[in-house]
Amino acid sequence: MRSILSSLRLKGLGGDLLISLAVQGIAALLGLLLVKLSVTFYPASAFGLASLVLGLHSLLRNILLQPFLQYFILHYWDVGHPRGLAQQIARATNGACLMGLPFVLLAALCIGMRLAEALLATSLVAAISLLEAYKSIRLLPLHLHQAQTRYGLYVLLDAAAKPAFLLLAVAAWGPAPLGLVLAHLAGASLVFLFIPQDRCLNKLRGSAEGPQPPALMKSVGFLWPIALVGVAGWITGLSDRYVVARTLGIASAGHYAALYGLFAAPFLIYVTSVTNVLRPKLQQILLGGDRRAYQRRFRAGFGGFLAGAFALAALLFALRDPLITLLLRPEYHPALPALPGVLLGQVCMAAGLFLEMDFYVRKRTRWVMAKQGVGALIGLVAIPLFISWKGMAGAGIACIAYFGADLATGLLLSIRSNQEDQPPSPDSGNR
Repeated sequence: MRSILSSLRLKGLGGDLLISLAVQGIAALLGLLLVKLSVTFYPASAFGLASLVLGLHSLLRNILLQPFLQYFILHYWDVGHPRGLAQQIARATNGACLMGLPFVLLAALCIGMRLAEALLATSLVAAISLLEAYKSIRLLPLHLHQAQTRYGLYVLLDAAAKPAFLLLAVAAWGPAPLGLVLAHLAGASLVFLFIPQDRCLNKLRGSAEGPQPPALMKSVGFLWPIALVGVAGWITGLSDRYVVARTLGIASAGHYAALYGLFAAPFLIYVTSVTNVLRPKLQQILLGGDRRAYQRRFRAGFGGFLAGAFALAALLFALRDPLITLLLRPEYHPALPALPGVLLGQVCMAAGLFLEMDFYVRKRTRWVMAKQGVGALIGLVAIPLFISWKGMAGAGIACIAYFGADLATGLLLSIRSNQEDQPPSPDSGNR
């Protein structure tokens, strides 16, 4: 972490990074509390079923909603009327969610739900997905304007609402999978209801004059690679639960989802905290035209980040016994053989997401698609193969395989990208 700060030497970076890390750290503790409460009150079969339903929400979000949010980030500074851009994105997410509902219903039926349960699950997935999208549209300006304190307060509100509502749901309905799904809906709902239309938008909306964003239909070349990235990300991030459920049973999917959620969360917090702070600042360097400075600082930052990821994996592995005893009931211990592979896979995952930040800043979304596409193709083969062969341990081995392939592809593309963007040397014109 210290190497990241020293290598970038950007004004305000240290304070912003500390705020971001503090917020994400508290949110991580609340997330661990949510998992702890879930595995305490829910049998593995109920937790597994709820995890599969929430996985469908992630699929809908990744494919149909995330591309529009990336579009919002890309064009926020380019338009004369950010509020109009926000409204445009909100309308697009509504249509995208409606288009995706039949596929969610079909997937719910395929994982063994009865029609009434599948319809209820589909309705909840739609509600969570839309509220998450609306919440992001209101929160993103805070992130883009680097208002880390205000942004962090809303993140903590979301994280705190989930375990609180889960306790209410358990008291009202007992250990029904519906309660865990509703807890995620409650977090998104509270943030959306309490966050005002952002002041940053209000400050900038005074005139509609200025450049307007291109029509969404004219931005298909930017949007469709992100949608495919969403498919690839879901394959590498969540599809293994469905293979475990089909191969070893829904209870085993609950075992694996609990273990994976507990030990993957610190890596997601780490990469999110760092990239949330670095991306706007690196983007400003690139917009200033100093490509050499951008490449030098990004490379130094990546080295420090990777060292931190390995240190985090080593720490979690060293503390595995007390963490497992504290956070997982013995019912969930059958997933422990997957732990070494999950930790090494998460190091590769976090490093790959750091590289994607570079691709997004330079608008190389097709390279993000290529990187994650390779990992997804490896995952389609490795996940069923290794789980059928080695059971839970095979799920961990598959994690190393597909996240490792993803990272290796990202490194190759990053090297190529830096070579293409290398500015001419000062004396090249004299040769």
